[in-house]
Amino acid sequence: MKKFLLFVSCIIAFKNTPAQTNKSNNIFNEQSYIDQARSIGYNAEEIKNYVERSRKQFVDGNTNTINTNNKPSQTYTYNPGCTNIDFETGNAIGWAVSSGSNPIVNGSCSLLGCCPGSLTNYTIMSNGVVDPNVPTFTINSVFGAGGGTGNFFAKINDAIPNFAMERMSQSFKVTAANNLFVYAFLLVFDGTGHVCCDQPFYNLTLQDTLGNLIVAPTMPNYSVTVPGLSCPAVPSLSLVTGGLLPAGNFSYTPWIISAIDLTPYIGNAVNISVTAGDCTGGAHAGYMYYDAMCAPLTYTDGVSPMTLNQVNNLILVGSKTLVAPKGFNSYQWNGPTGTINSPTLTTSTFGTYTLSLGGIGYSGYSQKVFSLMPSGINEINPKMDAINIFPNPTNNEFYIDNLPLKSTYSVTDVSGKLILSKTLN
Repeated sequence: MKKFLLFVSCIIAFKNTPAQTNKSNNIFNEQSYIDQARSIGYNAEEIKNYVERSRKQFVDGNTNTINTNNKPSQTYTYNPGCTNIDFETGNAIGWAVSSGSNPIVNGSCSLLGCCPGSLTNYTIMSNGVVDPNVPTFTINSVFGAGGGTGNFFAKINDAIPNFAMERMSQSFKVTAANNLFVYAFLLVFDGTGHVCCDQPFYNLTLQDTLGNLIVAPTMPNYSVTVPGLSCPAVPSLSLVTGGLLPAGNFSYTPWIISAIDLTPYIGNAVNISVTAGDCTGGAHAGYMYYDAMCAPLTYTDGVSPMTLNQVNNLILVGSKTLVAPKGFNSYQWNGPTGTINSPTLTTSTFGTYTLSLGGIGYSGYSQKVFSLMPSGINEINPKMDAINIFPNPTNNEFYIDNLPLKSTYSVTDVSGKLILSKTLN
């Protein structure tokens, strides 16, 4: 039984292909194509297909018949918000679906064949899917209404190898109601021995409405392929690479969940595209299952959800338990009590805390700042209704009425530093 590891797509170095060399000599050198196909790792069937395809392109006077203009010629139209992002209508309303072909060397990384076509190859699945290439569990929806589990999810591409590439994408305006995007994917790849960028693959891309990649440390744009030569291991994808399981000639992952903080793009529109495809030799399939959800980015203080801001998350505490939003793959709190790697922070220590959120494909962290400070002076003992403290808050002086004899009082600043403490005689 073959065992596989997943790796990210490698850096591509473009050079003259045998087709270009043959073109200059006006001779079709079949052996040069065979040698190139073998160097990629194609099997006998794939070598035959590659040579025949290249011969036709040579005779037609065109060494690349695929539409390589992967950037749209016009701006995306976008939904006013996330629309059927979890497929719970039982269809793909709100999503754009397109197809392509992957016969180009390095195409699993460059995506040069994706996706000008309208012939679609996707299915909206109901719970209870049994996939023979995923033998260890039944496949069900991950997300549904209200953040719970649902009834539907998407299957992108299929198990029949034929150079196919399939893309599902949605453009939507980011608001405070949907600035947390959480997605789940389950990958199924037919294992091969091709070089990295010619393997079956999965790709996630974030773009603006002009079709430009959104490049930022917390905006993941990445590709994952079946293992092959020259595929470097990438730490930000270790959750994916470590989750792959063998199943005969296939390999698969369980559902893997990650999240994207879209707060920096509130008021603007983004396009999220998910693509799955076969190998460039046409004999090995790659497909995936996919689900997603949108929600406001919030945290809880143990009582109720509150908006999670970049800064100025003010917490008035005696003792508090703070819970970060779900879906991210790493959580780290840094503050007066040290470093805590957990979605949850319980503390009664005043000061500034920084929460760092990490996700698959991130090259940095989404960071949020919390200020934990004492409650207002008149909230120190709310049961002592007869006591009157004024003015509150104050910068210089204040007065206390009706404080009983023998009472002890203390005054701190907003950082929790003790200014004075006295007992009334």
